[in-house]
Amino acid sequence: MASELGCDHARIDVIDERTWGPASEDAATVLCCVDQTDETFVRWVLGSGRDYVDITANDDFFRRVERLGADAEQGRATALLSVGLAPGLTNLMVKRLADPLEVREEAVIAVRLGLGERHGDLAIEWALRQLATSASWETLTSFEFPGEESSTSAIPIDIADQHVVRRTLGFAHARTMMTLESSAWTRGVVLLAPALRRKRIRAAIRRLLPRVRFGRDAWTVAVEVRGVAGGRPTVTRLAVEGVCEAEGTGAVAARLVHLLKERRRPGIFHAEQLFELEEALEGVDADMR
Repeated sequence: MASELGCDHARIDVIDERTWGPASEDAATVLCCVDQTDETFVRWVLGSGRDYVDITANDDFFRRVERLGADAEQGRATALLSVGLAPGLTNLMVKRLADPLEVREEAVIAVRLGLGERHGDLAIEWALRQLATSASWETLTSFEFPGEESSTSAIPIDIADQHVVRRTLGFAHARTMMTLESSAWTRGVVLLAPALRRKRIRAAIRRLLPRVRFGRDAWTVAVEVRGVAGGRPTVTRLAVEGVCEAEGTGAVAARLVHLLKERRRPGIFHAEQLFELEEALEGVDADMR
């Protein structure tokens, strides 16, 4: 892969300290694309004076990293979290709609993924475990994507953005939901949810999905924000859509890493604490409505 991209490569293992220094010797920024079980590696990166960027969607891990402010100050380094589509772009969209509000009541975040998208094994496994946990007829809800005439079925999902915007933007309530391709496919997942709780079935589906395509590779992220502006209750909506979720995540991450060069300061930050939506979308192949 490094040869195809025309760049150098080195082996690094986030649980083997012996690999950290040699692999990142010439790096100013470390962008992590794998889930971690603790914050030891992050502490080392910040303490060494390098900036740290992470595309994980795990809020428990975010909370661990948020406690490393002293390490960032000591190393004069920046940790940037909530980088990608969700979390990331969704956080910035919520911020955009929240800015005019005097009272921030609720943020509803919706993610729609096409089933024609190709994902890696770990991403598929994470999604299947999430759906196995949260998909049921009792939790099935709906969301009205901007510009569409009817609402779409959705499943609540534990992505970090809903937790983060409460802490960073002061919302009283926030929730995130996911739609897979369409209402019909989403309801089909609800029917399959009991089976998805069995490891063997999840493993079989994980092996099958990369080999077949059921639909489009389009994605949409949308937010609906409720609050008070000018003394009156208000509801605003915003959506961004594109093709290939993996490439969209990579494009947003690359853009924010580039912007971080000029915006960096010691500390732990989420994307919405340093950037605006429009600048994050520059160079990303997506449409906003």
